[in-house]
Amino acid sequence: MRTRTFAVLASAAAFATVVATAPTAAAEPNPPGCGKGNFCAYTGQNQTGR
Repeated sequence: MRTRTFAVLASAAAFATVVATAPTAAAEPNPPGCGKGNFCAYTGQNQTGR
């Protein structure tokens, strides 16, 4: 029982560490050629969609 509790606490601590050190999302708010409020996926060289 004690081992299981330790494993759960260690997993929770590891998860909290990952969440705390993860970088924030950095997306361009309005990429060229993609209207506001739309979800656009780009392919091709330099993600141009061509």
